[in-house]
This record gives sequence, C-alpha cells and structure tokens, in this order.
Amino acid sequence: MYIRHHRSDDLYPMAIIMAACDLRDPLAMIYRRSSLNNTNNTNTSTNNTNVYDPKRAARIWTDHVKSTKRSIELKVLQPGCICQVIVLDPEDHDTATLQDGVTDPRTTNPKITDPRVINTRDVVGFAIFKRCGVSSRALGWQAEGRRLPTRVRSFVVHSSLEVSRSWDSSISISRLAQYIQRLYTAPPRAALGIPDERWDIEAIYVLPHHQRRGFGTTLLRWVIDRAVEEGVQMCVWSTEAGRALYLNAGFTEVGTIDFTDMREGNDGGQGMVRIMTWRLPN
Repeated sequence: MYIRHHRSDDLYPMAIIMAACDLRDPLAMIYRRSSLNNTNNTNTSTNNTNVYDPKRAARIWTDHVKSTKRSIELKVLQPGCICQVIVLDPEDHDTATLQDGVTDPRTTNPKITDPRVINTRDVVGFAIFKRCGVSSRALGWQAEGRRLPTRVRSFVVHSSLEVSRSWDSSISISRLAQYIQRLYTAPPRAALGIPDERWDIEAIYVLPHHQRRGFGTTLLRWVIDRAVEEGVQMCVWSTEAGRALYLNAGFTEVGTIDFTDMREGNDGGQGMVRIMTWRLPN
C-alpha cells in the first residue's frame, strides 16, 4: 500500500468511494436518497407493499456517483487543495478483490447488488487537504489553483454541477438547502481560536470494505507531516464516524454543529458535526 497525488483518471474511483461511504453516513443521508433500500409503492386491492425496484435504484446510484464526481473535481481545483489517494499493492489483495460490493441492509449477509457493483481498480481511499493563509508557503500550495486554465475548468465544473442538480435523482434539493444553511450556523473561526494560517482537512474517505486497516491514518499522516514542517495548525469538521481517528491523532473538539433535528429518532451523536483542531506539540 502507498499514497500518491491523485490523477484525473482517479476521479471516478474516488467518486465511487465517497458515494459508498455516503450510504453509511447519517449526515449525508439527510439530503441524499439511498439506492440501497429504494422502493416503489405498489398498491393493490388487498394490500400495500414496498417492492424493491432495481432499475430505479440503479438510476439513483448512477446519479449519486456522477454528482459526487463533479463535487470532488470542483473541490480539488480550488486554490490550496491537495488530493492524495491510497493505492493497493498486489500483496494487499489477500482478503479483497478489485470488485467491492455494498452491504444490502435488507439481508443479514453482505452481497453485491447490481446498482452498486463497483470497481475502483487499486484505489481504495483518498483525502483532500487545503492550505489556507497568505504566507509564502500557503501561496505556493495555492499557485496551481489560481492559474487561469484551472479557474476556467473550475467554472465549467461548477456550472455543470449546478445545472445537473435539477435532474439528479439522488438528491433532495430542499433538504440539501437546509443542510447547507445549517452549516452556516457554525461559530466564527476566530471565536474558536482557529488561525488563518492552517491546513484544513476537507475529506478523508476509505472504501467500507477496506476500513479499519490503517488507511485513514496513513492519509492523515501526510497532512500532519506538512503541518509540523510548516509550523501551522490543522482544522477538520468531522462526523461521528471520523471522530476517533482525529482524537487518536491529537485533535481536540472546539465546537459543534447540531443536525439532530434533521434526522429521525435518537441517533446517539450521529447528527453532530465536530469542529476539531490540532496544534503543534509543545
């Protein structure tokens, strides 16, 4: 296993990885429509049943991956954003195949369901980090994103993303708007002691089938090394799923954003976003 800088042909595998993780993320499912348990209501004179519709599920999954791919591409084009991917060596395939399935919650055993038979080649995880600030080091990381060709490409991708949302069957537009509005309720960075010069962790995703094998820690180590080298802090907005990873790496929680009321039932903290920071050891 090793990490490297992402290439353009990694975008589709990265989108599949993020979409597969979204299906298990209570916060993402606030505005996403699941392709795992999609049903059509079938009414008869004698009963009312929910029948799994594989064609509709396939369409939702395809739209999910396409919109996720556009979102990732837009993110990595922004000034200061760096994307690293986890790549498996041949010997890493001892217990996994290149074709990873998504667990269907309607059964007790994992299985590969048609809409979600995914092939990410040897890429099983990725991370996006962003260098913020105006120092010479920060501007060096931001240089590629400020080039005119990159800015033009970013505009094209952003336009495509906005237009395609109107027919994206995997997204609830109204719920997405509520979700984004809630994000803006976060406390100001200055009030939380978050400096302008820092590394932000925009995303860390590992295929569910390959989680708990240290891949997330390996990706996080890359940005920790950069922060130590440059003498700056780090910041992340983490869901409950990633909280332990960051706590183990020395992050501390400085704030929260509560989405609990946008979810059904008592989710045991799954509806919270944790704002966490990392400081250089004394």
